[in-house]
Amino acid sequence: MSRRIAVGLAAALLLTCLGLAPKVVWADEGSDAGSAVEQIIPFKRQEPPVSGAAPKVVFVLLMLLAGGVGGLIVLRRNLQKKGVIPAVNGSRITVVEMKRLSSKLNVFLLAVDGKEYLLLQGEGQIQIARHDKSPEAESRHGA
Repeated sequence: MSRRIAVGLAAALLLTCLGLAPKVVWADEGSDAGSAVEQIIPFKRQEPPVSGAAPKVVFVLLMLLAGGVGGLIVLRRNLQKKGVIPAVNGSRITVVEMKRLSSKLNVFLLAVDGKEYLLLQGEGQIQIARHDKSPEAESRHGA
């Protein structure tokens, strides 16, 4: 044992014997032990649980739920605007696909009442053509 530890233990023993050391109170020494612990260690007070915490917890959970639902609604609207998911509002016109051919030329494949149309948008002009994807039309164009 090092000399400092030995001196420290001897000093603690001497202070305890002289009654100058802080008093240690054990919980089973009597009914007054709880108040003695509270006086020695103030943050160890025995307090009842917080009353009225349940409504606060329910309120916070409802706010989180409302925020999540709101976020999903905003996400769905943004994805519908971009054409990633189809709109459910009964729209007759949907953008099936969009392709940018150059910085000034775009091609759109539109579906109107089940029929598909190609729309070319270029420098100040727009052209539209019926897109026929039937097997005989593909053989006509492919041959």
